Amino acid sequence: MAMRLEDLDALVISLERTPQRLDAFRRRFAGYPGEITHLPGVDGAELNLAQLQQQGLIDPSVLTWPRGQVGCALSHIKALMHCRRHGRSLLIFEDDALPAPEWPDHLQAQLQQAPDACDLLLLGWNLDSCLQLDWAPGQTFTSLFQPRFPDEQQLSAALAAVGQRQWLRLQKGLGLAGYVVTPAAADTILNWAFPLRTLPIQVPELPERLCFSFDGQLNSLYPSLQAWALFPPLVLGINDKRSSETAG
Repeated sequence: MAMRLEDLDALVISLERTPQRLDAFRRRFAGYPGEITHLPGVDGAELNLAQLQQQGLIDPSVLTWPRGQVGCALSHIKALMHCRRHGRSLLIFEDDALPAPEWPDHLQAQLQQAPDACDLLLLGWNLDSCLQLDWAPGQTFTSLFQPRFPDEQQLSAALAAVGQRQWLRLQKGLGLAGYVVTPAAADTILNWAFPLRTLPIQVPELPERLCFSFDGQLNSLYPSLQAWALFPPLVLGINDKRSSETAG
């Protein structure tokens, strides 16, 4: 994926009823050299899940998801449809994303180092779950992070303190605060994603668990995509459960 930052379209997913979250995002990402377009998120509170099931868009297992997670899933699908429709690689953010200092310069440099054969580049992940990456041929590591829910100050300090970053092949990871996707990958994900369904997250040496979210569902697809994660991260989600729009 040889590209420059200026070759990317950029979107931020944010609900229209939470303008304060979008304003806060724009303050944090004020250094971006281009425009990050607001993509209105799908509000889970307004969804008719029975109708979505009748239309074949969700599996019955999704009826147990928090409504906010259904809305989040459909919001990312909306962003992927934008990517496929416009035929340009897309930088997608959630509105609680928190960047490292001077992140545009770092991303510009990392895009030049990205593997040629890659579909999706994950810029960070949630710290309350595991991360599994390939670090050498035939060698995989699985990480758990503490604290699981650091506050914004702790996250900012962590993002500022890291050294050299590198792309590692992604196997498992939760969170979609910031990522780059190609039109081909968007097409693959969209063809695979429906109906939205609950899938297990299977990580060797860890208990299998179900994850009621779109990023959880994607863990079943990552190994068959050319998906890579930036380690250490460049972007992290604040992931504050007290103000989360996906919990309910």
